[in-house]
Amino acid sequence: MAVGEDLPYEVDIVDHTWLRMKDGVRLSAKLWLPRTADPVPVLLEYLPYRKDDFTYERDSAQHAYFAGHGYATARVDIRGTGDSEGILEDEYLQSELDDGIAVIEWLARRDWCDGNVGMFGISWGGFNSLQIAALAPPALKAVIAVAATDDRYATDVHYHGGTLLACEMLPWAATMLVRNAIPPTPAIAGEGWRDQWLDRLENTPRFIESWLRHQRRDDYWKHGSIREDLATIKCPVYIIGGLADGYSDTVLRLAAGMGPQAKALLGPWSHNFPEMGVPGPNIGFLQEALRWWDQWLRGLDTGIPDEEPVRIWVQDWVDPGIRHTSRPGRWITEPSWPPPPEHAAEERLWPTPIGLATAPPAAAGISVDSGQTHGIHGGRWWGYGGEGDLPGDQQHEAAGAASFDSEPIEEATDIAGFPKVHLRIVAGSQVGIVAAQLSDVAPDGRALLVTKGVLNLSHRTSHEHPEALVPGEPTDVTVVMDAAAHRIEPGHHGRLTISTTYWPLVWPLPDTAPLTVQLGESSYLNLLVRRRPDETEATPYGPAEHAPTDLVWRSPPARSRRVATTDGWTTITDFDESGRFEVPGRVVASITSTDSFTIRDAITATSEMWATGDRWHVVNMVRASEPDGELFARTTEFDIARDWT
Repeated sequence: MAVGEDLPYEVDIVDHTWLRMKDGVRLSAKLWLPRTADPVPVLLEYLPYRKDDFTYERDSAQHAYFAGHGYATARVDIRGTGDSEGILEDEYLQSELDDGIAVIEWLARRDWCDGNVGMFGISWGGFNSLQIAALAPPALKAVIAVAATDDRYATDVHYHGGTLLACEMLPWAATMLVRNAIPPTPAIAGEGWRDQWLDRLENTPRFIESWLRHQRRDDYWKHGSIREDLATIKCPVYIIGGLADGYSDTVLRLAAGMGPQAKALLGPWSHNFPEMGVPGPNIGFLQEALRWWDQWLRGLDTGIPDEEPVRIWVQDWVDPGIRHTSRPGRWITEPSWPPPPEHAAEERLWPTPIGLATAPPAAAGISVDSGQTHGIHGGRWWGYGGEGDLPGDQQHEAAGAASFDSEPIEEATDIAGFPKVHLRIVAGSQVGIVAAQLSDVAPDGRALLVTKGVLNLSHRTSHEHPEALVPGEPTDVTVVMDAAAHRIEPGHHGRLTISTTYWPLVWPLPDTAPLTVQLGESSYLNLLVRRRPDETEATPYGPAEHAPTDLVWRSPPARSRRVATTDGWTTITDFDESGRFEVPGRVVASITSTDSFTIRDAITATSEMWATGDRWHVVNMVRASEPDGELFARTTEFDIARDWT
């Protein structure tokens, strides 16, 4: 990755300043200020991920770059995290959003600010950028949200298709459990840092309890879901995501719901900023962001309003594998989403006893009972581009499921958007799951997963008001697959696979009775097939740039799918090590995660969850130690009734 040199402005860094909230709690902020006598716009990033260690390198690379181009920037720790005071009681609470508005107002009043503020971030920072934009603080003039969501229930690490997201909910809860247990920086918090740490250990809730107490899409999840009323957002929004990430759906949903107010970019990446995106190709995202900020914060004509607002990377075939550093393909653009009829049209394919057909078959029934291990080659819901994140060869998933192949494709076919599977089913139980997978199958039989979708059948009409199936009664259901953009080459064929489980993506339901799919007019696959000619522009972006950073790597990041114990870190199955890094003169740190998050003995968090037929059971343990012995230990446990999940 190239490093941006000869930046137009020298930059002054304020390592720490306090921002006092209305209730007296102080938030810690780091500032990057371009050396100029003129007031400038300000960019805000607002996160719980510890600006002084775990996001230090990324912050330095991005914020210094923006400041070097004439923007003041601020990186603020959310209350109860990093060096900020208070307690973080849950994700995206109103107090977090109110604090964010207060921070924006504080920034807008600085004599080095011209009154215009932009907000950006990835994941949590993308979430609250959108959520605060929906509250319309006057100084907030534009937003860039990367890998974010408009719907906290449908598209986040908790639930998926009305099922519990087994591979993500507990690991993420454990991740936040240990991050929230890390002390503030003594040099910033002052003499009371240890008392502040103990208060945080004692009073920070275990988030998973709240998540399990809300198994339906109730008011808990509607809060912070901007999809409830997109009209509340008044400023322009640049929404960005990756096809290898769990948050890809948001990009096309906001493009459809916000129209030209939203600029949408959907690349091949996993859960990364696009200048460091894996799989690649990565892009000059910071240059692109500057065009956005110059247009909406400085009033310069950068051409943004004249461009087609939707840009998508259409992926080509690649040999199936659990990691790819790059995905071949090309960029396409559209003037709107969904595309106008002359650019794309919906097509139907019907599953039949002999494959996928262009006309419905005679009525027939097919029993589906895929067994509990179906889905183990499906990859992670999200990931950072490491080993094991991506789905493997799908020909290993055929056993026990119902698969339907099309005839070989005669000419290249581009599909985009959200494939849907409409099924008429007959259930053998009051509950059940239907999962659908769409694959690109090569002539030699290797199968590349294009997209997938899951539906808890009790949520077939509503995630807010589940209702039981009636065994033996035909029922129409629709499984909406994740956002896709893929070209199927001539000689390849498409494959639709229907299963009753998808482990470990989602948690199995108590009753695993087989389903019968009634083939005929009412059971079909719906695809959006693109007709627009290929664009000639290979890429609209320059090479990735960033500002230099002084962080020192003592050992590199690593990710693999294995079981190992190394240097005091215990890992199980999916091993993800951030690498050991040094913030010069301040801290040496690293973070390691597995499906059950672990960390050094100094701070250990263990979470266990299991289910019986009618109850969820969770045990959490946090232990913190100092050199002379144990400082804190607590084990909590609870159980909650299963509510159609």
